[in-house]
Amino acid sequence: MSNDSGRNPHPPPPGGEGPGPFAFIGDNATPASPIASPPVGQGPAPVAVRDLAALPTTPDPAVAAELALLQQIRDGVRGGAQNIAITEEAVPPMLTQGFPVPGAERWLISREPTGGVVALPEGQINQVLAANRARIGGSLVNEGKVDVRLFLVDVNTARSGSAGRGTLWLGRNGGTWDFRLGTLLWGGSICALPIEGASSIAVVEV
Repeated sequence: MSNDSGRNPHPPPPGGEGPGPFAFIGDNATPASPIASPPVGQGPAPVAVRDLAALPTTPDPAVAAELALLQQIRDGVRGGAQNIAITEEAVPPMLTQGFPVPGAERWLISREPTGGVVALPEGQINQVLAANRARIGGSLVNEGKVDVRLFLVDVNTARSGSAGRGTLWLGRNGGTWDFRLGTLLWGGSICALPIEGASSIAVVEV
């Protein structure tokens, strides 16, 4: 019986340059650089990232732009822990290094919180916030005694039908949402529909 333990489980495609690890996209296989073992004490080696130019086809320009943005985000995350502090005081933007812990960075920026209380009549979908590309954060709080359904679209779209639209649920008497979907911040429109009665939502946005 032959010993196949030393064989590459993924043989190279025609015209390849010999055995080695391969990354697969669809039915095509292209050689990928082997990941070297890290020196002792330095932890695991970083995962190899495919360069956009190495893809077998030219991506749509919008997709290429999105991938480039994601790569910038990835590089920023690898650069170290950062956070943002906001104040209503008129101060110039500043970066504090080594705070609140060594190795961290904190940006301090001036921004006036906006918002108020949005009344939600029974049986009506109303806009809570318009889309805001500059949104950094905020919160919604259901002040009413009935539950509220949120629609992540503009009011005209929400009123035309909710099938297939992104929705969230705020529980009665204090249900909250901080504009986050997982680790992502929602910067689009927000509408609301109270369930079985009227309600109101307290809003703060920065």
